[in-house]
Amino acid sequence: IGHIVKMNLKRIVDSKIGNADIALFFKNKPIRIDVLSNLNPDFYAPILINSGVAWKQNDKNKFNVQIIGINDQFNKFRQTTVEYRNFKGAVAEINKIFAEKCAIKQGDELIVWVKNISSSLLNIPYISDENSVVPLKLKVVNILDNTELGNFSLDNSQTLPFNIFVPIDFLSEKMGIKDSANLILTRDADENIVRRHIYNLSLYTHLTLPTK
Repeated sequence: IGHIVKMNLKRIVDSKIGNADIALFFKNKPIRIDVLSNLNPDFYAPILINSGVAWKQNDKNKFNVQIIGINDQFNKFRQTTVEYRNFKGAVAEINKIFAEKCAIKQGDELIVWVKNISSSLLNIPYISDENSVVPLKLKVVNILDNTELGNFSLDNSQTLPFNIFVPIDFLSEKMGIKDSANLILTRDADENIVRRHIYNLSLYTHLTLPTK
């Protein structure tokens, strides 16, 4: 039984972090993506991740979600590659568990409130300060399964998150931090090489991944 539990836990971890082995998380102040321009793009991916609330248009049920800004470099961490030909602008990919819970299909529109990167407020559905959230209207273009890293998360919990993936250039611009990221994933890379390309390590606040 213990072996089966261990295998199930590994499967959950793999579905959340894919091929990543290092995560550098910049909680309060994102970094410019171009500071990593000298790194091999095959071994890292810039991500802009934050919490928020989302609901299907014309539906009153709201759900706590992760909003994750990515580009095609995120594919390097997936077991199954995803095509990005139409992944531009106000579009979204969501994970299968979120789609099933909310009865969302491709072509549906989502209303999303993303927590402002500098906001410490947590109860987003009842925030009255308009500067605390960034409102988005997104068209769902793809539904991701676990092999496509749809359940991406750095949380050690066995609970799967509700994820919304959007183009990082679109999300960063809407949040007023154009071409920036607050999470860098790497694989098969020397941590020291990555760290040398971060211009200010005082911003660095987190370097852990769940145990594989």
